[in-house]
Amino acid sequence: MSSKEDIVRVCNATRDLLIKKNEAYGDSALSPLAVFGNGDAIVSLGARMDDKLMRLRSLGIGVQTIDTLYDLHGYLTLLLIAIERKEGVNSEDAIIKDDSNTTTTINSNEKVRTKSNHVSVGVQDRQAIPHYFEQGTQSDTGWSEFGDHSIS
Repeated sequence: MSSKEDIVRVCNATRDLLIKKNEAYGDSALSPLAVFGNGDAIVSLGARMDDKLMRLRSLGIGVQTIDTLYDLHGYLTLLLIAIERKEGVNSEDAIIKDDSNTTTTINSNEKVRTKSNHVSVGVQDRQAIPHYFEQGTQSDTGWSEFGDHSIS
């Protein structure tokens, strides 16, 4: 199977999951009830993504957390929709068609870091720890390092 076919397959699975959950739970992600909080959809989706990221941090990334990765993929999709609705824009118009944003980031890493949003401020000051997950194939049952994660 080609990468293009894999991308379509995974995106379609996320689409189907979002539609199924929307039918089961109503439009709760994009129109939260706000019974226990007064955040809008963007804040609410951020909280949901935080929960999923904590699960990944706790359990690692592997076959046991595929459902969590699909949930995150779905929440990112819903977040794009929430931003579109709040700002009255089409998010597709904001997609940079070339790699100019990557080049800018690489060439001015320190400048971009200091002007970035609150999520990444201070990341360089946190202690990085390795995170491990078990490979799920019979040919390789060893442990592999998966990036570095920061301690909150």
